[in-house]
Amino acid sequence: MNAEFDALNSVFTDALLQPGSEKNEDSALLELAQRSSFQKAIFIADRGYEALMSFYRLQKEHVPFVIRIKDETSSTSILKYYKTPESEEYDIPFNVILTSKNNRHVKDHWDVYKYISSYRKQPEFDGQTTELPLNIRVVRFKAACEGMNHSYRLHQSVGS
Repeated sequence: MNAEFDALNSVFTDALLQPGSEKNEDSALLELAQRSSFQKAIFIADRGYEALMSFYRLQKEHVPFVIRIKDETSSTSILKYYKTPESEEYDIPFNVILTSKNNRHVKDHWDVYKYISSYRKQPEFDGQTTELPLNIRVVRFKAACEGMNHSYRLHQSVGS
């Protein structure tokens, strides 16, 4: 289940149920954001929703979002190949070009380009469009929880 929750009124306003065999958090988040009736909604999601194409689509639709992502030391983190400050807190721009090309130029500039391996399934990559700019922020902050310190990393769309 993926749900839209009105935090101010403590009520669920929408939900999307997907069978386990057809689970797709990315499409669920996008669908909930597109059909939301709230003008000032900020979509907040946990790990598992961290997909660069979803970030691109939310940003393209001007949907404010915050998504918790995996630590850059995780083998599946989208930040694992990018330099981040070695501090407990930071707020940095994360600018990459999503591309359907997988050539030597892209491989030599991995810090600028992110190859989208399933680009054939992405309608944004038509025959003429091979690059999509993604400009977001990565924010890491320290939070205290019952005497324990935790650091969190979030993606936030620029301008939100």
